[in-house]
Amino acid sequence: MTIVLWDWENCNVPAYIKPKELLGNIKNALCNLGYTMDIVMQGYDDANVLKDGYLDELALSGIRMTHVPPGKDASVK
Repeated sequence: MTIVLWDWENCNVPAYIKPKELLGNIKNALCNLGYTMDIVMQGYDDANVLKDGYLDELALSGIRMTHVPPGKDASVK
């Protein structure tokens, strides 16, 4: 299994990418690099700042999100 961890706070998703396309695009890119196992994506961000319905769209696309409270840095330093 390949796990993709994404820090939404410090590395935003491009505005033109729809949640339903995001995981598929990442899976395709990883497959092109030779990753053939299951791919799971986990995102980290303050769920309160995501626009209405976006969190639901992410969940429907298969992306798991973990809420990081405001003021807490989600990045690993």
